[in-house]
Amino acid sequence: MQIAVANIRDPKVLLRTVDTGSVEFQELMDSIHDRGVLKPLLVRPFGAFYELIDGMHRLMAVRMLDLLTVDVKVIDCDDNDALLLQLQANAIQVPTSPVDYARRLRHHMDLNPTLTLSGLARVLNKSTQWVRQILGLLGLSEDARKAVERGEISLRSAYELRKLPHPDQDRWLPRAVVCSAKQFVAEIAPAVRAYVNGRQQGRYVRTSGEPKAYLRSLKEIQHELENENEASAVITVEGAKNSLDGFKAALKWVLHLDNFTIRKRNEQNRNETERDG
Repeated sequence: MQIAVANIRDPKVLLRTVDTGSVEFQELMDSIHDRGVLKPLLVRPFGAFYELIDGMHRLMAVRMLDLLTVDVKVIDCDDNDALLLQLQANAIQVPTSPVDYARRLRHHMDLNPTLTLSGLARVLNKSTQWVRQILGLLGLSEDARKAVERGEISLRSAYELRKLPHPDQDRWLPRAVVCSAKQFVAEIAPAVRAYVNGRQQGRYVRTSGEPKAYLRSLKEIQHELENENEASAVITVEGAKNSLDGFKAALKWVLHLDNFTIRKRNEQNRNETERDG
């Protein structure tokens, strides 16, 4: 059933705060804007109104989108049962990265070779376009996939990024990290068109120039600090001769601007270009 959003009150006990600035929340808003609320909110009668039991992120998104009504499931329960339902709902929400989810979808399709995209969409209660976009994440370069998994770029930006070959994805990645999804989609659109037109005419079109600086994740930096997997190679390739040179080489590595990282990426790009060709 549908009820007025204005008639829904926040729960007495909020187990999770809503980070409206997070990538996940922005993606939720995009999804609700495009397809509506796919899973009804769980509410209970509260005088002349309704009290939310489960679905605070969806409710906040609906409010911010200025929607007037929303689908809900109404149950009659006391405070103890309402809290128990909240705990159960949050306990089963195991985080899964979009890329991991795409891998699982692909594995399921490999196990069921007669399953079509539309058939999978019906099973998931999603649109065929949604399934195609999620599976499209598997076409991202390694660095772009890591950026999605770390939450550094939105899914909307990733969907546009994967339309380019890996070499160009890596060159556009810094912009995807620092731009909003709306801004990035607008910026990359001419590059995507140029690449598509170039492929149709039988030629490869580079869509951007020199490597641009963007920060490695804290997790990646900590891992290198503990294991020193690339330290020797970076220092050697940079030709560091003293401590100051070594310090500068480390800063370049953190910014993806050291020659070792650039050479490694260029090699990956050449392999990708040859494969696409």
